[in-house]
Amino acid sequence: MPENPMHEKWIENALQRLATQPSKENLTHLAECYLDAASYYAVAKEWKDCYDCIKCAELISNRSEAIVKKIITVCIRCKSAIVSSEIVNALFDLVLNADFEGNFTLKKGVFGAFHWFSKFWDAYLDFCDWWGFENFDIADYQIVDKRDSLAESAFIAYSRRLSSLTVAEYMFDFYINFIDKMLAHNFTVYAEYHVCKFMIRTSFDVEEVLRGYRKYIKQKNLKPWSWTTLSHLFDMESTEYKACMLFAQECEGMKSDSLTLNYRAVCHDLFAGIKDADTIFWRNVQSRLREMRNSRTWTEKKKNKRREK
Repeated sequence: MPENPMHEKWIENALQRLATQPSKENLTHLAECYLDAASYYAVAKEWKDCYDCIKCAELISNRSEAIVKKIITVCIRCKSAIVSSEIVNALFDLVLNADFEGNFTLKKGVFGAFHWFSKFWDAYLDFCDWWGFENFDIADYQIVDKRDSLAESAFIAYSRRLSSLTVAEYMFDFYINFIDKMLAHNFTVYAEYHVCKFMIRTSFDVEEVLRGYRKYIKQKNLKPWSWTTLSHLFDMESTEYKACMLFAQECEGMKSDSLTLNYRAVCHDLFAGIKDADTIFWRNVQSRLREMRNSRTWTEKKKNKRREK
C-alpha cells in the first residue's frame, strides 16, 4: 500500500472523533473520509484498498447515493486503468448493495460509467438486463460529435457480446427490438451490420442478407471485417467465400497471391441489382425473426474460419 499520511490521518481523526462523541454526524463524516480515501487508491490503482474503503463507508453509513456517486466517479476517472472483470464486478457489487431506488438520474449515471467496460467485462449482458434498455430516453438516442448515440452504442455492444454465445430464443427478442429502435432513431450503418450478422447466423437467404448489408458495405468496404463477416454467408468452397476473404486480406494490406480470381469483381457483382434496405424490408426481417422464435425452427450457421496458410 502506498504511503498516504493525509487520508490515513483523516480516517484516524474521524475514528477518534466518533469514539469520543458518537453521533450520526460523526458517523457520516467517517464515511466521507473513507470515500475520499477510495478516490486516492483508485488513482494509485490500488483496487483492493479502493474497494475496502468504499465497503467501510457502506458498512457504517446508509448514504447509498453518496457511495454510488463515488463509484461512478472512480469508473469515469480511472476508466482506462480498469482492465479486468474482477475489478468491475467488485465495484458493481457495491452498486447492487446500495439503495437508490427512485433516483433515475443516478441510475443512468451508473449505466454511462459501466458501459465503458463492455468489451471485456464478462457480466456486461447481465448488467444491461439489470439496467433495462427500455430506460433509455430521447436524449440517449441523440448523436453527439458525429459518433453513435449512447443507446446505439449499447445495442451494438450487447450484440457484439451475443455473437460469442449459442443462438437462443431471447436473442430474437433483442434483435426485434434492435430493429424497432434502428427504424425509429438516427442509427449508423453499424446497427444494420450487427443485425445482418445475426441474420447470417440464423441462415437467412443470401439475397436478404445482401440487401440488409448493402448500405453498410457502401460506406465500409475498406474494412477487413466487412468482408470477413460477409464470407460467413457462403460455403467455404465457393467462389464468393474466397473472393470475400481475398478482399479482406487486401484491406488488411496483405498482397493477394490469386492469379485467376478477380475477387473485386466477384464482390462487386454480389450487390448488382440489390436495392438498399428500406423500412418494409426491415419489418419483414422482424416478422421472420418472430416466426423463427415462435416455432423454434432456426438453424444456426457456424462461422467459416480462415484457413491456415
